[in-house]
Amino acid sequence: MVAAMQNHRRHVRFWLAGAVALLVAGGLLWAWGAAASTPLRKNQQLWADRRPAAYQYVLQISCFCPTQITSPVRVTVREGMQPELRYTDSDEPVEASFFAQAVPIEGMFAIIQTAQDNRAARLDVRYDPAYGYPSQVAIDGGFEIADDEISYTISQFSPLAGEAKP
Repeated sequence: MVAAMQNHRRHVRFWLAGAVALLVAGGLLWAWGAAASTPLRKNQQLWADRRPAAYQYVLQISCFCPTQITSPVRVTVREGMQPELRYTDSDEPVEASFFAQAVPIEGMFAIIQTAQDNRAARLDVRYDPAYGYPSQVAIDGGFEIADDEISYTISQFSPLAGEAKP
């Protein structure tokens, strides 16, 4: 009788250990799948699939910053070339270093990822449904920090005609 009880306990422990291992493995797979299907990842993939070889858009940054940064900028991107930046109101060239992180659009994805990694107090993102680029991004790094809020708006996006995707 004692041997039968010990054998029964051994089987119960074996099955419990197996069930725990399956639950842990399932949880890890679920977490990996959830991370892989975040809006950021889905839209990065959509952008990678549909990004034109050449395109232009208007970038507007809102922040407690100088007007050289907050004035709307037309960005023209051509495959293999440095992006061209010009102020929309004057057509004057823009100092590219002002916008190095946000241009081209891949830079916007990096800004969003950094805000997520740094656990920004607020991160609101809207993506373009056709191309997947972030059309609006609002970030507040910390509620207790004054004037650290920044927002990016991409508007007037258009592929440049006659330039096919590679």
